[in-house]
Parts: sequence; structure tokens; C-alpha cells
Amino acid sequence: MIKDMVVKALRDYEFYQAVDQNYDVILNANEHHMDILNEKLQDKMIEAIKNVSINRYPHPNNISLRKKYADFIGLDTENVIATVGSDEGIRVISDTFLEAGDVAVSAVPTFSMYKEIAVLGKGKFINIESDDALSVDVEKIIKVSNENNAKVIYICSPNNPSGYIYKREDIIKVIDNTKSIVVIDEAYMDFYGESNLDLINYSNRVIVLKTMSKAFAGAGLRVGFILSDKETSSYLDASRLPYNLSSVSEAIAMVLLDNYDIVKEEIDVIINERERVKKVIEKIDDVTLFPVSANFITFRSKKAEELYLKLEENGISVRKFGDELKDTLRISIGSKEENKKLIEVIKEVI
Repeated sequence: MIKDMVVKALRDYEFYQAVDQNYDVILNANEHHMDILNEKLQDKMIEAIKNVSINRYPHPNNISLRKKYADFIGLDTENVIATVGSDEGIRVISDTFLEAGDVAVSAVPTFSMYKEIAVLGKGKFINIESDDALSVDVEKIIKVSNENNAKVIYICSPNNPSGYIYKREDIIKVIDNTKSIVVIDEAYMDFYGESNLDLINYSNRVIVLKTMSKAFAGAGLRVGFILSDKETSSYLDASRLPYNLSSVSEAIAMVLLDNYDIVKEEIDVIINERERVKKVIEKIDDVTLFPVSANFITFRSKKAEELYLKLEENGISVRKFGDELKDTLRISIGSKEENKKLIEVIKEVI
């Protein structure tokens, strides 16, 4: 049987499966509601693509994009690695630091790729359960990491799906009290505003992940970044395959960086809309609202299943969780019109 020839990690493990998006309103994937490039930067995008030689391989080290992003966030080019979204960033980290049997840990619930990539790399992954309020016990992270000689600790802040924000002093406590690589995933930080990027200067064991999929409205580009100390970055870059980013993605990503003022305007719109949706969700009976810090709102309610079915009936997709997060929904913040439709259904249910 072919299954017997497949690596053990793939045979029985149920990996994440993205769902089809056959909905009128898509609020289940934490995407940006606006196609900024086509709606506001189309001419600049087209001009950038015209200058791409599609018949040639891209630069093997994405040097132009790395330099531009380094200038954008105030680092040197050598601190920056460009990746195919955060997913490749996580895989590069795993390939660099995890050998067969090595351990990675993270508080859960969180982004599923941390576990899946570690398992596929023949490593082990330890879930550290959060409390009922989805808050994280940092002392437990330290204890479990040290007891299991964890090589990598993942900290997603703001966390997906809980919205939990790790206090800066808690992150430093993890760094100081473990020997692990500490990966801070800041995919949603643009919607919160307080980055821990400077901690790459605090320890060469700190790595920060960034993405252009959320605040930059570039999910289809698949562009992300690994940021770290220069020595750490040199080892990470050795694990990255050359020509990993397409020339088109690189060129368009630079258009977004050059026009950050437009990106920032839309971030502010999302934050304002988030507050509008939050006020309505707070009126649901017996609702538990988790920290609102990203471009989504996660909440628990006995009416969650009823609301989910009513939204589906109206062509609106939101994220529903299984037994691990019973009676819990995560709703991405959409456009004003999309949020209006969402609010109408919520009001009907409550």
C-alpha cells in the first residue's frame, strides 16, 4: 500500500484543511476585506509588474524586498529574510532548529501551523492548555519547556484565535528562564500597535515573524518575513530555498510598502469597525468576549450554534470551532457593508 511508504507523521495525523469560500460575505479567515491593490493602487501595481522579467528567476535572496522592508521597520537588510508567508517562515525555523525528536511548545489554542510543521519535520509538539478565559500561564510555559528541553517556543501575540496579548515582561521572562528559541509571531500586531520587535536585540534566541497577509491586504501574495539577530538570520537563511518568492509577489509587495499611508488608513477603518461590531456582540446573552486586539473578534455564547447556522443561512461565513472551543465563534472584521449584514443577523438572533 502507498500509505505504508508515506512518512509516519502524515499517515494518520489530521492536518488543517482550508475550506472553500462559497459565501457572499467571507468573515472566517482573518483576511483584509479590501483588495487595496486593485481598488487604490492598480496603476502602480500594473507598472511594477510590467518591469518584471517573468522569463527570469527572481533574485535568489529577494534583496530588493528585504532592503525595502528593513528600511520600513528600521533594521538592517541582514536582519531580514523574506518568506512565502509566515507558513514558510515557521518551516524555515523548524528546519533550522528542530532535529528528529526535538520539542516545540506553545500555549493553545493558537495558530495550527506551529504544530503541523513541527510534526512533519519529525519533531514533537507539546500543547500547553490555556485557562477557561483563554489566558496563558507563562510559568507553565517555562516549566514545560525546561522539563522537555524544548528547542522552540512559539508566542503568537496578538494570539489567533483568542486575541490574547502577551505582556512584554512575560515574554522577557520566558527568554530569561529558558534556553529555547523564542518565536514571537506578530501577524496581527498592526491592529494592536505595540510590537516586541526590538527584543531581537535583547537575545539572539529571539525571532519575530511578520506577514503582509493581514494589515497589508496581501494574503494572495504570500509574503512574510523572519526578523532576527544577524548571526541567527544567517543560519535561518541557509534553510531557506533560493528563489522562494516569485518576482511578481516581490514587486507588488514593494508597492504596498511604498504606499503605507493608504494601508494605514484602512487599518484605522478596520479598528473602528471592530469597535462597532464589538458593541453589538456584547449584547448577546451570557456572552464571554475574549480580548479584542486584532482584525477579528472571538467570543463564547450558548447562542453560538444558533448564530452560526443563521449566518450560514444568510451567506455569511464565520469561524466555528470544535470541542476544543465549544460554543465559540471567531468573526473577522469586514467592510462597513459586510459588517452591516453581519450585525443585522446578530440582532435577529439576540
